[in-house]
Amino acid sequence: MGTDKNKQKKYVSVRKALRELRVDEGELKKIIEKGAIKAYPDKDNVKFDADEIEKYRTSRIQNNEENPKIADESLYESADVSFDSLFVSQAQGRSAASLTEEIPQEPDILFGPSTPKQNIKDFLNKKKPDPVSPVKAIQSVRSRDKGTTGIVSFSLFIVIIMLISINSFLLLQIGGAPTLPKINESKAINDELVPQISIVGKVVPAQTHVIVAPASGKIKQLVTTKLNKDKVIAVIDNANSLQREQLRMELQQALLTWELQKNKVSGLSAKAQKEIAQISEMYRKKGTVNSSNLSSWKKGVQSFAKSIKPSALDVWLQLQKARQNYELAEKKWLQNAQNNTIKASFAGQLLSSYSKVGNNVQAGDILGEYHSSTHQLQVVMSKSEFRLLEMQNQVTVTLPNDEQQKGKIHSAVAEDHLVKVNISIKMPVNLGMQLKVTFSLKKIPECVLVDRRAVFFQKDIRGESQAMVCKVLRKKGKRYAYPVSVVVGLYDEDYIQILSGVDPGDVIAMATSTPLANFTSGQQLQD
Repeated sequence: MGTDKNKQKKYVSVRKALRELRVDEGELKKIIEKGAIKAYPDKDNVKFDADEIEKYRTSRIQNNEENPKIADESLYESADVSFDSLFVSQAQGRSAASLTEEIPQEPDILFGPSTPKQNIKDFLNKKKPDPVSPVKAIQSVRSRDKGTTGIVSFSLFIVIIMLISINSFLLLQIGGAPTLPKINESKAINDELVPQISIVGKVVPAQTHVIVAPASGKIKQLVTTKLNKDKVIAVIDNANSLQREQLRMELQQALLTWELQKNKVSGLSAKAQKEIAQISEMYRKKGTVNSSNLSSWKKGVQSFAKSIKPSALDVWLQLQKARQNYELAEKKWLQNAQNNTIKASFAGQLLSSYSKVGNNVQAGDILGEYHSSTHQLQVVMSKSEFRLLEMQNQVTVTLPNDEQQKGKIHSAVAEDHLVKVNISIKMPVNLGMQLKVTFSLKKIPECVLVDRRAVFFQKDIRGESQAMVCKVLRKKGKRYAYPVSVVVGLYDEDYIQILSGVDPGDVIAMATSTPLANFTSGQQLQD
Protein backbone atom coordinates (compact mmCIF):
# COMPACT_ATOMS: atom_id res chain seq x y z
CA MET A 1 0.00 0.00 0.00
CA GLY A 2 2.74 2.44 1.00
CA THR A 3 4.68 1.74 -2.23
CA ASP A 4 1.67 2.55 -4.40
CA LYS A 5 1.15 5.86 -2.66
CA ASN A 6 4.76 6.85 -3.22
CA LYS A 7 4.47 6.03 -6.91
CA GLN A 8 1.45 8.31 -7.20
CA LYS A 9 3.33 11.26 -5.73
CA LYS A 10 3.98 14.09 -8.14
CA TYR A 11 7.36 15.81 -8.06
CA VAL A 12 8.51 19.06 -9.64
CA SER A 13 11.93 20.30 -10.66
CA VAL A 14 13.87 23.13 -9.05
CA ARG A 15 12.92 25.62 -11.77
CA LYS A 16 9.27 24.60 -11.52
CA ALA A 17 9.44 25.19 -7.75
CA LEU A 18 11.00 28.63 -8.31
CA ARG A 19 8.18 29.59 -10.67
CA GLU A 20 5.42 28.24 -8.42
CA LEU A 21 6.73 29.91 -5.27
CA ARG A 22 7.80 33.08 -7.11
CA VAL A 23 11.10 33.21 -5.21
CA ASP A 24 14.77 33.23 -6.13
CA GLU A 25 17.38 30.57 -5.38
CA GLY A 26 18.52 32.14 -2.14
CA GLU A 27 14.99 32.38 -0.76
CA LEU A 28 14.26 28.78 -1.76
CA LYS A 29 17.33 27.62 0.15
CA LYS A 30 16.14 29.47 3.25
CA ILE A 31 12.71 27.87 2.96
CA ILE A 32 14.32 24.41 2.84
CA GLU A 33 16.60 25.20 5.79
CA LYS A 34 13.57 26.22 7.86
CA GLY A 35 11.98 22.85 7.12
CA ALA A 36 8.96 24.37 5.38
CA ILE A 37 9.48 22.07 2.37
CA LYS A 38 11.81 19.12 1.74
CA ALA A 39 14.25 18.46 -1.10
CA TYR A 40 14.51 14.89 -2.44
CA PRO A 41 17.37 13.33 -4.48
CA ASP A 42 16.94 13.30 -8.24
CA LYS A 43 20.06 11.99 -10.00
CA ASP A 44 22.52 14.91 -9.99
CA ASN A 45 19.98 17.40 -8.73
CA VAL A 46 16.96 17.54 -6.42
CA LYS A 47 13.20 17.54 -6.77
CA PHE A 48 10.26 18.65 -4.64
CA ASP A 49 6.88 17.23 -3.66
CA ALA A 50 4.29 19.12 -5.74
CA ASP A 51 1.74 19.01 -2.91
CA GLU A 52 4.22 20.57 -0.47
CA ILE A 53 5.03 23.33 -2.96
CA GLU A 54 1.33 24.09 -3.47
CA LYS A 55 0.57 24.11 0.29
CA TYR A 56 3.46 26.47 1.01
CA ARG A 57 2.53 28.77 -1.90
CA THR A 58 -1.08 28.92 -0.61
CA SER A 59 0.08 29.77 2.93
CA ARG A 60 2.27 32.62 1.56
CA ILE A 61 -0.71 34.05 -0.32
CA GLN A 62 -2.93 33.85 2.77
CA ASN A 63 -0.27 35.57 4.86
CA ASN A 64 0.37 38.22 2.16
CA GLU A 65 4.02 37.09 1.92
CA GLU A 66 4.14 36.51 -1.84
CA ASN A 67 6.18 39.07 -3.77
CA PRO A 68 4.01 40.48 -6.56
CA LYS A 69 7.00 41.95 -8.42
CA ILE A 70 8.36 38.99 -10.34
CA ALA A 71 10.84 39.21 -13.18
CA ASP A 72 10.35 37.49 -16.51
CA GLU A 73 9.63 33.85 -15.71
CA SER A 74 11.57 32.74 -18.77
CA LEU A 75 14.74 33.64 -16.91
CA TYR A 76 14.18 30.66 -14.62
CA GLU A 77 14.80 28.32 -17.49
CA SER A 78 18.44 29.44 -17.82
CA ALA A 79 19.16 29.68 -14.10
CA ASP A 80 22.12 27.59 -12.92
CA VAL A 81 20.62 26.13 -9.74
CA SER A 82 22.41 23.72 -7.39
CA PHE A 83 20.99 22.40 -4.15
CA ASP A 84 23.67 19.91 -3.22
CA SER A 85 24.34 21.70 0.07
CA LEU A 86 20.68 21.71 0.99
CA PHE A 87 19.72 18.13 0.24
CA VAL A 88 17.71 16.55 3.08
CA SER A 89 16.42 13.05 3.56
CA GLN A 90 12.93 11.99 4.53
CA ALA A 91 13.81 12.67 8.19
CA GLN A 92 12.82 15.98 9.69
CA GLY A 93 15.38 18.80 9.50
CA ARG A 94 18.92 18.73 8.18
CA SER A 95 21.27 15.88 8.99
CA ALA A 96 24.19 16.46 11.33
CA ALA A 97 26.58 15.37 8.58
CA SER A 98 25.69 18.34 6.43
CA LEU A 99 27.01 20.69 9.11
CA THR A 100 30.40 19.00 9.36
CA GLU A 101 31.01 18.14 5.70
CA GLU A 102 29.67 21.23 4.00
CA ILE A 103 32.31 23.78 2.96
CA PRO A 104 30.64 27.20 2.99
CA GLN A 105 30.68 29.03 -0.31
CA GLU A 106 30.45 32.71 -0.90
CA PRO A 107 26.76 33.53 -1.31
CA ASP A 108 25.54 34.26 -4.84
CA ILE A 109 24.51 37.86 -5.38
CA LEU A 110 21.12 37.99 -7.01
CA PHE A 111 19.69 40.93 -8.89
CA GLY A 112 15.92 40.68 -8.64
CA PRO A 113 14.02 37.59 -7.60
CA SER A 114 14.64 35.60 -10.78
CA THR A 115 17.75 36.90 -12.62
CA PRO A 116 20.04 34.05 -13.79
CA LYS A 117 23.64 33.92 -12.60
CA GLN A 118 25.05 34.68 -16.06
CA ASN A 119 22.96 37.82 -16.33
CA ILE A 120 24.09 38.77 -12.83
CA LYS A 121 27.76 38.40 -13.81
CA ASP A 122 27.18 40.50 -16.92
CA PHE A 123 25.54 43.12 -14.80
CA LEU A 124 28.39 43.13 -12.26
CA ASN A 125 31.08 43.18 -14.99
CA LYS A 126 29.59 46.20 -16.67
CA LYS A 127 31.89 49.15 -16.45
CA LYS A 128 30.43 51.92 -14.34
CA PRO A 129 30.07 55.23 -16.26
CA ASP A 130 32.55 57.93 -15.51
CA PRO A 131 31.09 60.82 -13.55
CA VAL A 132 30.19 63.72 -15.87
CA SER A 133 31.04 67.25 -14.86
CA PRO A 134 27.92 69.44 -14.58
CA VAL A 135 29.81 72.36 -16.20
CA LYS A 136 30.75 70.32 -19.27
CA ALA A 137 27.20 69.11 -19.62
CA ILE A 138 25.92 72.69 -19.57
CA GLN A 139 28.50 73.80 -22.13
CA SER A 140 27.63 70.89 -24.37
CA VAL A 141 23.96 71.72 -24.28
CA ARG A 142 24.60 75.40 -24.99
CA SER A 143 26.79 74.55 -27.98
CA ARG A 144 24.08 72.46 -29.59
CA ASP A 145 21.42 75.09 -29.75
CA LYS A 146 22.18 78.67 -28.91
CA GLY A 147 18.92 79.93 -30.35
CA THR A 148 16.55 78.20 -28.01
CA THR A 149 17.48 79.86 -24.73
CA GLY A 150 14.28 78.96 -22.81
CA ILE A 151 14.39 75.32 -23.83
CA VAL A 152 18.09 75.11 -23.05
CA SER A 153 17.59 76.60 -19.57
CA PHE A 154 14.93 74.06 -18.74
CA SER A 155 17.07 71.24 -20.16
CA LEU A 156 20.04 72.41 -18.11
CA PHE A 157 17.96 72.22 -14.97
CA ILE A 158 16.91 68.64 -15.74
CA VAL A 159 20.48 67.59 -16.58
CA ILE A 160 21.84 69.03 -13.33
CA ILE A 161 19.25 67.12 -11.29
CA MET A 162 20.07 63.89 -13.12
CA LEU A 163 23.82 64.33 -12.65
CA ILE A 164 23.42 64.93 -8.94
CA SER A 165 21.33 61.74 -8.64
CA ILE A 166 23.87 59.68 -10.60
CA ASN A 167 26.78 60.92 -8.50
CA SER A 168 24.90 60.15 -5.27
CA PHE A 169 24.16 56.64 -6.50
CA LEU A 170 27.79 56.03 -7.43
CA LEU A 171 28.99 57.25 -4.06
CA LEU A 172 26.64 54.81 -2.33
CA GLN A 173 27.96 51.94 -4.47
CA ILE A 174 31.59 52.67 -3.59
CA GLY A 175 32.55 51.26 -0.20
CA GLY A 176 34.44 48.52 1.63
CA ALA A 177 33.33 44.96 2.27
CA PRO A 178 30.78 44.51 5.07
CA THR A 179 32.22 43.96 8.54
CA LEU A 180 31.95 40.36 9.69
CA PRO A 181 30.01 39.89 12.94
CA LYS A 182 31.99 39.20 16.08
CA ILE A 183 30.85 36.66 18.67
CA ASN A 184 32.05 34.95 21.81
CA GLU A 185 32.17 31.18 22.08
CA SER A 186 31.38 28.60 24.73
CA LYS A 187 31.43 24.81 24.70
CA ALA A 188 28.62 22.40 25.51
CA ILE A 189 29.57 20.31 28.53
CA ASN A 190 28.43 17.05 30.13
CA ASP A 191 27.86 17.63 33.86
CA GLU A 192 25.37 17.32 36.71
CA LEU A 193 22.58 19.86 37.12
CA VAL A 194 20.57 21.01 40.12
CA PRO A 195 17.72 22.59 38.16
CA GLN A 196 15.61 25.48 39.34
CA ILE A 197 12.22 26.84 38.41
CA SER A 198 10.86 30.27 39.28
CA ILE A 199 7.12 30.84 39.70
CA VAL A 200 5.26 33.92 40.89
CA GLY A 201 3.23 33.21 44.04
CA LYS A 202 0.61 35.17 45.96
CA VAL A 203 0.45 36.01 49.67
CA VAL A 204 -2.71 34.44 51.14
CA PRO A 205 -4.00 33.79 54.69
CA ALA A 206 -2.54 30.72 56.35
CA GLN A 207 -6.09 29.69 57.34
CA THR A 208 -9.52 30.62 56.02
CA HIS A 209 -13.01 29.79 57.22
CA VAL A 210 -16.30 30.47 55.46
CA ILE A 211 -18.90 31.86 57.88
CA VAL A 212 -22.34 30.30 57.30
CA ALA A 213 -25.57 31.37 59.01
CA PRO A 214 -26.55 28.55 61.43
CA ALA A 215 -30.22 29.55 61.47
CA SER A 216 -32.69 31.87 59.81
CA GLY A 217 -33.18 35.27 61.34
CA LYS A 218 -31.71 38.73 61.61
CA ILE A 219 -27.98 39.41 62.06
CA LYS A 220 -27.70 40.80 65.58
CA GLN A 221 -23.89 40.96 65.75
CA LEU A 222 -21.10 40.79 63.15
CA VAL A 223 -17.55 41.58 64.27
CA THR A 224 -15.11 42.71 61.55
CA THR A 225 -12.20 43.70 63.82
CA LYS A 226 -9.37 41.34 64.78
CA LEU A 227 -10.43 38.61 67.21
CA ASN A 228 -8.72 35.97 69.30
CA LYS A 229 -9.67 32.32 69.23
CA ASP A 230 -13.13 31.39 70.66
CA LYS A 231 -14.40 34.98 70.51
CA VAL A 232 -17.88 35.61 69.04
CA ILE A 233 -17.87 36.58 65.37
CA ALA A 234 -21.59 36.67 64.62
CA VAL A 235 -24.95 36.24 66.37
CA ILE A 236 -28.23 35.47 64.58
CA ASP A 237 -31.45 36.61 66.23
CA ASN A 238 -33.59 33.52 65.70
CA ALA A 239 -37.00 34.18 64.16
CA ASN A 240 -38.59 31.69 66.63
CA SER A 241 -38.17 34.04 69.61
CA LEU A 242 -41.27 32.62 71.41
CA GLN A 243 -39.57 29.22 71.77
CA ARG A 244 -36.43 30.85 73.08
CA GLU A 245 -38.38 32.93 75.60
CA GLN A 246 -40.28 29.84 76.79
CA LEU A 247 -37.00 28.00 77.33
CA ARG A 248 -35.69 30.94 79.32
CA MET A 249 -38.78 30.95 81.60
CA GLU A 250 -38.57 27.18 82.13
CA LEU A 251 -34.94 27.55 83.07
CA GLN A 252 -35.69 30.24 85.64
CA GLN A 253 -38.58 28.24 87.14
CA ALA A 254 -36.49 25.09 87.39
CA LEU A 255 -33.70 27.02 89.09
CA LEU A 256 -36.14 28.54 91.61
CA THR A 257 -37.68 25.13 92.44
CA TRP A 258 -34.26 23.59 92.95
CA GLU A 259 -33.26 26.34 95.34
CA LEU A 260 -36.51 25.90 97.34
CA GLN A 261 -35.96 22.18 97.66
CA LYS A 262 -32.40 22.70 98.83
CA ASN A 263 -33.69 25.12 101.46
CA LYS A 264 -36.22 22.54 102.63
CA VAL A 265 -33.51 19.93 103.01
CA SER A 266 -31.25 22.34 104.87
CA GLY A 267 -34.20 23.11 107.25
CA LEU A 268 -34.75 19.50 108.20
CA SER A 269 -33.35 17.96 111.31
CA ALA A 270 -29.93 16.46 111.35
CA LYS A 271 -31.47 13.00 111.42
CA ALA A 272 -33.60 13.68 108.33
CA GLN A 273 -30.64 15.12 106.45
CA LYS A 274 -28.69 11.98 107.33
CA GLU A 275 -31.47 9.82 105.97
CA ILE A 276 -31.53 11.85 102.75
CA ALA A 277 -27.77 11.48 102.44
CA GLN A 278 -28.16 7.70 102.78
CA ILE A 279 -30.74 7.71 100.01
CA SER A 280 -28.43 9.78 97.79
CA GLU A 281 -25.60 7.32 98.33
CA MET A 282 -27.88 4.39 97.52
CA TYR A 283 -29.00 6.07 94.29
CA ARG A 284 -25.41 6.87 93.40
CA LYS A 285 -24.56 3.17 93.59
CA LYS A 286 -27.66 2.02 91.74
CA GLY A 287 -27.57 4.60 88.96
CA THR A 288 -28.86 8.01 87.94
CA VAL A 289 -32.47 8.89 88.68
CA ASN A 290 -34.54 10.56 86.01
CA SER A 291 -38.09 11.86 85.94
CA SER A 292 -39.47 8.76 84.21
CA ASN A 293 -38.47 6.30 86.93
CA LEU A 294 -38.77 8.39 90.11
CA SER A 295 -41.88 6.54 91.26
CA SER A 296 -40.35 3.12 90.68
CA TRP A 297 -37.20 4.18 92.48
CA LYS A 298 -39.31 5.46 95.36
CA LYS A 299 -40.85 2.00 95.88
CA GLY A 300 -37.47 0.39 95.62
CA VAL A 301 -35.92 2.69 98.22
CA GLN A 302 -38.78 2.12 100.62
CA SER A 303 -38.32 -1.65 100.35
CA PHE A 304 -34.57 -1.39 100.97
CA ALA A 305 -34.77 1.36 103.66
CA LYS A 306 -37.97 0.83 105.57
CA SER A 307 -36.66 2.82 108.49
CA ILE A 308 -36.56 6.03 106.43
CA LYS A 309 -39.60 8.21 106.89
CA PRO A 310 -41.67 8.85 103.76
CA SER A 311 -41.49 12.60 104.32
CA ALA A 312 -37.69 12.61 104.06
CA LEU A 313 -37.80 10.44 100.95
CA ASP A 314 -40.36 12.72 99.28
CA VAL A 315 -38.19 15.77 99.98
CA TRP A 316 -35.20 14.04 98.41
CA LEU A 317 -37.13 12.96 95.35
CA GLN A 318 -38.47 16.48 94.76
CA LEU A 319 -34.92 17.80 95.06
CA GLN A 320 -33.65 15.35 92.43
CA LYS A 321 -36.50 16.16 90.07
CA ALA A 322 -35.89 19.91 90.38
CA ARG A 323 -32.19 19.40 89.67
CA GLN A 324 -32.89 17.31 86.60
CA ASN A 325 -35.40 19.81 85.24
CA TYR A 326 -32.92 22.62 85.68
CA GLU A 327 -30.13 20.75 83.89
CA LEU A 328 -32.44 19.88 81.00
CA ALA A 329 -33.66 23.48 80.67
CA GLU A 330 -30.10 24.78 80.82
CA LYS A 331 -29.01 22.36 78.08
CA LYS A 332 -31.84 23.42 75.78
CA TRP A 333 -31.08 27.08 76.39
CA LEU A 334 -27.37 26.73 75.68
CA GLN A 335 -28.02 24.63 72.58
CA ASN A 336 -30.37 27.28 71.23
CA ALA A 337 -27.81 30.00 71.94
CA GLN A 338 -24.97 28.03 70.34
CA ASN A 339 -27.01 27.39 67.23
CA ASN A 340 -27.33 31.13 66.74
CA THR A 341 -23.76 32.11 67.68
CA ILE A 342 -20.57 31.73 65.62
CA LYS A 343 -17.18 31.77 67.34
CA ALA A 344 -13.67 32.15 65.95
CA SER A 345 -11.83 28.83 65.66
CA PHE A 346 -8.51 30.69 65.30
CA ALA A 347 -7.17 34.21 65.72
CA GLY A 348 -7.94 36.40 62.76
CA GLN A 349 -10.38 38.82 61.16
CA LEU A 350 -13.54 38.78 59.03
CA LEU A 351 -12.17 40.41 55.86
CA SER A 352 -14.72 39.40 53.22
CA SER A 353 -18.16 40.31 54.54
CA TYR A 354 -21.24 39.68 52.40
CA SER A 355 -23.82 40.88 54.97
CA LYS A 356 -24.17 43.45 57.71
CA VAL A 357 -25.94 43.88 61.03
CA GLY A 358 -29.71 44.12 60.57
CA ASN A 359 -29.89 41.99 57.41
CA ASN A 360 -32.26 39.03 57.37
CA VAL A 361 -30.57 35.78 56.38
CA GLN A 362 -31.59 32.19 55.81
CA ALA A 363 -29.93 29.18 57.37
CA GLY A 364 -26.93 28.24 55.17
CA ASP A 365 -26.34 31.73 53.77
CA ILE A 366 -22.66 32.75 53.57
CA LEU A 367 -21.95 35.74 55.80
CA GLY A 368 -18.28 36.17 54.84
CA GLU A 369 -14.76 34.72 55.00
CA TYR A 370 -12.75 34.71 58.19
CA HIS A 371 -8.98 34.91 57.59
CA SER A 372 -6.19 34.08 60.00
CA SER A 373 -3.75 36.74 61.16
CA THR A 374 -0.77 34.71 59.85
CA HIS A 375 0.07 34.65 56.13
CA GLN A 376 1.68 32.20 53.73
CA LEU A 377 2.88 32.27 50.12
CA GLN A 378 0.89 30.10 47.71
CA VAL A 379 2.30 28.93 44.36
CA VAL A 380 0.33 27.02 41.71
CA MET A 381 2.28 24.55 39.54
CA SER A 382 1.65 21.50 37.36
CA LYS A 383 1.79 18.00 38.80
CA SER A 384 4.80 17.17 36.59
CA GLU A 385 6.72 20.11 38.08
CA PHE A 386 5.63 19.19 41.61
CA ARG A 387 7.00 15.65 41.24
CA LEU A 388 10.48 17.14 40.68
CA LEU A 389 10.48 19.21 43.88
CA GLU A 390 12.76 18.51 46.81
CA MET A 391 10.17 19.01 49.57
CA GLN A 392 12.74 19.23 52.37
CA ASN A 393 14.70 21.99 50.67
CA GLN A 394 14.22 25.66 51.33
CA VAL A 395 12.97 27.98 48.64
CA THR A 396 14.16 31.47 47.76
CA VAL A 397 11.60 34.29 47.88
CA THR A 398 12.43 37.53 46.07
CA LEU A 399 10.86 40.66 47.56
CA PRO A 400 9.86 43.73 45.50
CA ASN A 401 13.11 45.48 46.48
CA ASP A 402 15.06 42.46 45.06
CA GLU A 403 15.97 41.34 48.58
CA GLN A 404 15.92 37.56 48.91
CA GLN A 405 14.61 35.60 51.89
CA LYS A 406 14.31 31.90 52.62
CA GLY A 407 11.00 30.07 52.93
CA LYS A 408 9.98 26.44 53.46
CA ILE A 409 7.32 24.25 51.87
CA HIS A 410 4.93 23.11 54.59
CA SER A 411 1.96 21.73 52.62
CA ALA A 412 0.63 21.03 49.14
CA VAL A 413 -2.92 20.47 47.90
CA ALA A 414 -3.70 18.80 44.56
CA GLU A 415 -6.65 20.17 42.58
CA ASP A 416 -7.37 18.55 39.20
CA HIS A 417 -4.11 18.70 37.20
CA LEU A 418 -2.58 21.48 39.34
CA VAL A 419 -0.96 21.58 42.77
CA LYS A 420 -1.15 24.47 45.24
CA VAL A 421 2.11 24.63 47.19
CA ASN A 422 1.98 26.57 50.46
CA ILE A 423 5.20 28.16 51.70
CA SER A 424 5.74 29.46 55.22
CA ILE A 425 7.42 32.86 55.32
CA LYS A 426 8.68 35.00 58.18
CA MET A 427 9.24 38.30 56.43
CA PRO A 428 6.57 41.05 56.78
CA VAL A 429 4.30 40.92 53.73
CA ASN A 430 0.90 42.26 52.78
CA LEU A 431 -2.09 40.16 51.81
CA GLY A 432 -2.37 39.83 48.02
CA MET A 433 1.29 40.70 47.35
CA GLN A 434 2.89 38.78 44.44
CA LEU A 435 6.42 37.46 44.95
CA LYS A 436 8.78 35.32 42.85
CA VAL A 437 9.63 31.93 44.34
CA THR A 438 12.62 29.89 43.14
CA PHE A 439 12.49 26.12 43.77
CA SER A 440 15.44 23.74 43.65
CA LEU A 441 14.51 20.47 41.92
CA LYS A 442 15.94 16.97 42.16
CA LYS A 443 19.54 16.75 40.94
CA ILE A 444 20.20 15.36 37.45
CA PRO A 445 23.50 13.44 37.73
CA GLU A 446 24.57 13.81 34.08
CA CYS A 447 23.25 15.80 31.12
CA VAL A 448 24.34 18.07 28.23
CA LEU A 449 24.52 21.71 29.32
CA VAL A 450 25.05 25.00 27.50
CA ASP A 451 25.25 28.54 28.76
CA ARG A 452 21.77 30.05 29.10
CA ARG A 453 22.94 33.08 27.08
CA ALA A 454 23.49 30.82 24.07
CA VAL A 455 19.83 29.81 23.70
CA PHE A 456 17.37 31.96 21.76
CA PHE A 457 13.88 31.40 20.41
CA GLN A 458 12.38 31.83 16.94
CA LYS A 459 8.94 31.15 15.53
CA ASP A 460 8.71 28.30 13.04
CA ILE A 461 6.49 28.15 9.98
CA ARG A 462 3.54 27.14 12.20
CA GLY A 463 4.04 30.20 14.40
CA GLU A 464 5.25 28.11 17.36
CA SER A 465 8.27 29.16 19.40
CA GLN A 466 11.32 26.99 18.74
CA ALA A 467 14.48 26.90 20.90
CA MET A 468 17.68 27.47 18.90
CA VAL A 469 21.43 27.64 19.38
CA CYS A 470 24.05 28.84 16.91
CA LYS A 471 26.81 26.28 16.41
CA VAL A 472 30.25 27.56 15.35
CA LEU A 473 32.28 25.41 12.92
CA ARG A 474 35.76 26.03 11.53
CA LYS A 475 36.39 25.48 7.83
CA LYS A 476 39.84 26.14 6.36
CA GLY A 477 40.79 28.37 9.26
CA LYS A 478 37.59 30.43 9.18
CA ARG A 479 34.59 30.40 11.51
CA TYR A 480 31.02 29.95 10.31
CA ALA A 481 27.66 30.14 12.10
CA TYR A 482 25.04 27.40 11.80
CA PRO A 483 21.75 28.01 13.69
CA VAL A 484 20.14 24.69 14.70
CA SER A 485 16.95 23.85 16.57
CA VAL A 486 17.27 22.14 19.95
CA VAL A 487 15.03 20.63 22.60
CA VAL A 488 15.64 22.24 25.98
CA GLY A 489 14.95 20.83 29.43
CA LEU A 490 15.49 22.24 32.90
CA TYR A 491 17.94 24.93 33.95
CA ASP A 492 19.72 26.62 36.84
CA GLU A 493 21.09 30.14 37.21
CA ASP A 494 23.84 29.62 34.60
CA TYR A 495 23.13 26.58 32.43
CA ILE A 496 20.24 25.03 30.55
CA GLN A 497 19.79 21.34 29.77
CA ILE A 498 19.81 20.31 26.08
CA LEU A 499 17.84 17.14 25.42
CA SER A 500 18.67 16.93 21.68
CA GLY A 501 20.45 18.94 18.99
CA VAL A 502 23.81 19.52 20.75
CA ASP A 503 26.59 17.15 21.82
CA PRO A 504 29.26 17.70 24.50
CA GLY A 505 32.18 19.64 23.05
CA ASP A 506 30.15 21.48 20.41
CA VAL A 507 31.20 25.12 20.09
CA ILE A 508 28.22 27.43 20.62
CA ALA A 509 27.93 31.16 19.92
CA MET A 510 27.14 33.47 22.84
CA ALA A 511 24.76 36.41 22.69
CA THR A 512 26.60 39.68 21.94
CA SER A 513 25.67 43.03 20.41
CA THR A 514 24.60 41.08 17.32
CA PRO A 515 21.42 39.09 18.12
CA LEU A 516 21.89 35.37 17.55
CA ALA A 517 18.59 35.27 15.67
CA ASN A 518 20.14 37.43 12.92
CA PHE A 519 22.68 34.80 11.85
CA THR A 520 22.07 32.69 8.76
CA SER A 521 23.35 29.20 8.08
CA GLY A 522 26.96 29.28 6.83
CA GLN A 523 27.50 32.96 7.65
CA GLN A 524 31.17 33.79 8.12
CA LEU A 525 32.28 35.26 11.45
CA GLN A 526 35.26 37.24 12.60
CA ASP A 527 38.24 35.14 13.61
